[in-house]
Amino acid sequence: MASAHEQQALLGQDQHQHGEHGLHRNSGAIKLYKSRWLMLLVIFILQISNAMVWVTFAPIASIARDFYNTTTLVVNLQSLLFMFVFFPVAVVSSWCLEHKGLRFSVNAAAWLNAIGALVRALSSYAPHHYQLVIVIVGQTLAAVAQPVILGCPTFLVAIWFGEKERAEANTIATASNPLGMAIGSVLAPQLVSSGTDLRLMYYVFCGPAFLGLLMSLLFLKDKPPTPPSVSAGDTPESWLVGLKHLWTNKQFILLVFSFGMGIGLTSANTTLLGQIVGSVGYSADDSGYFSAFFVGFGLFGAGLAGVFVDKTKWFLTTYRICIVGASASFVFFTFMVKRDNWAMLAFANSVMGFFCFAALPVALELCVECTFPIHEGTSGEMVWASGQIFGIIAIFGMDALKGEVQENTDDYRAMDNSLWFMVGLGAVSLVAGLLFNTEYKRLKEDHGRGEAARSVNTTAP
Repeated sequence: MASAHEQQALLGQDQHQHGEHGLHRNSGAIKLYKSRWLMLLVIFILQISNAMVWVTFAPIASIARDFYNTTTLVVNLQSLLFMFVFFPVAVVSSWCLEHKGLRFSVNAAAWLNAIGALVRALSSYAPHHYQLVIVIVGQTLAAVAQPVILGCPTFLVAIWFGEKERAEANTIATASNPLGMAIGSVLAPQLVSSGTDLRLMYYVFCGPAFLGLLMSLLFLKDKPPTPPSVSAGDTPESWLVGLKHLWTNKQFILLVFSFGMGIGLTSANTTLLGQIVGSVGYSADDSGYFSAFFVGFGLFGAGLAGVFVDKTKWFLTTYRICIVGASASFVFFTFMVKRDNWAMLAFANSVMGFFCFAALPVALELCVECTFPIHEGTSGEMVWASGQIFGIIAIFGMDALKGEVQENTDDYRAMDNSLWFMVGLGAVSLVAGLLFNTEYKRLKEDHGRGEAARSVNTTAP
C-alpha cells in the first residue's frame, strides 16, 4: 500500500501528464542530453577501479602477509584505511563538489585514484623493506579519492537526469562499487599465487584506474546547458548552512542509522565472510562463490528496485520492504552457518545481497528527498561517511567477539557471538528505517512547477 507521500507523488505525476507546456523560470525548456549517459559511464568506471584497489588484499591476505613479512592486521588495514579516512575527507570533498563543481572534483579524485594505483605498482622496484610503506601511500591516495567517487552519483544524477530516470541512473552508478569489489576479489587470487606476482596484479589494477582518469578528463562536464528538471535549476543551500541543517534533520538522522548501518553491515559481511564460513570448514574458493552470489543477486535486486521506484515513486514502501527483508536475511544467514550446508549458505547470501543492494538506490533517492534543497553532494557523502563509521564498528566488534574454531563438530561456535552482534545492528537499522517517514521534497518541487508537463527534448546532444 502506498504511503501518503507516495500517493501525493503519483497524483503530481498524473497532473503533469495532463498539464500545459512551459519553460523553466531561469533556464528555458527542460531538456535531457544524450551525453548524460557518457557522464554516468565515467563514474561507473571510476567506482569499479576504486573498489578494486580497496579490496585488493582481502582475498590474498596470507600471501601479502608472508611476502611483506608483516601481520594479518596490517594487511587488513589496507582495506580498513578507506573507512578511516572517509569521514574527514568527505567533509572537504562535499565542499569541493559544491564550490568547485563536478568536473574539478571528480577529475581530482580520478587523478588521486590513478596515481595511488600506480604508486602501488612502482613499490615493487623499491628495496623490499620499503615496499609495504609505499603500498600504504598508494592505498591512502586511492582512499582519499573515494569520498568524491562514492558521493558524486546523487549530484550527477540530480543535475543531468530527468525525474523519471533518477533512481535507475543512481542504481547504475552505485551498483558499480560492489561490482568492482567482486571483480577485484575474483581477479586478485587468479593473478597472484605468490608474492612475486603482486607486481603484475598492481599493474593490471592500474588499467581501470587510468581508463577512468582518461574518460573523466575527456568527457566530464559540470552541468548541462539547460536543467533536466525544475529542482535541478534551483540554487541549493550554502555548504555550511546545508551541513548544519543536515545534522538537525530528524529524518536524515533516522536514515543514517538505517541505511548507514546497512552499508556498514554490508562492508562487514564482505570483509569477514571468509572468516565466517572458514570457521566451519569452508575454503577460500567457497567464500568466493558465496561472495559472487551475494553480489550477483544484489545487482539484480538493485536494478529491479531502481526501475520499480522510478515507475511507481513508492520509495518509502520499497525501502521498508528491503530493510525488513535484509534484517530477516541476517537472522537466516546466522542459522545457516554450519558445516555441510553449502547450498543453504549460497541461498542465504543471495537473499542478503538481493535485499541489501535493492535498498541502495532507493535510500540514496530518499536521502535527497528528505534533505532538499541541501546540495546532493553534501547529503550523499555524509550518508556514505556514516556507513563507513558503522562499518568500522561492525568489523571490529565482530572481530572482537569471535571465538575459537571448534573441530570435529557440526555445531557453530567460533563466530556465533559475532553474527548475533551483526543481527543486533541489523535490528537497529530496521527500527530506524520503520520510523523514517519523509515527504518527497524534491518531487514536490518538480511537480509543483509542472516539470513533467514541459516539453522534454531527449534528442539533444
